[in-house]
Amino acid sequence: LHLRVFIDRSVLEVFANNRQCITQRIYPVRSDSVGVVLFSCGGATDIKSFEAWQMGPSLF
Repeated sequence: LHLRVFIDRSVLEVFANNRQCITQRIYPVRSDSVGVVLFSCGGATDIKSFEAWQMGPSLF
């Protein structure tokens, strides 16, 4: 399974295997809501790579 996850303020987008996409609006209200947690249910998970970077402002 190959996941690409994008988080931009209140929008979360998850792309699976470059075919399926789930988009969700999120509204973190706590001031310490600045991290990402990875977990699995029902078994172990092997994460082969993980990259994170700051997104720049949109150019309108």
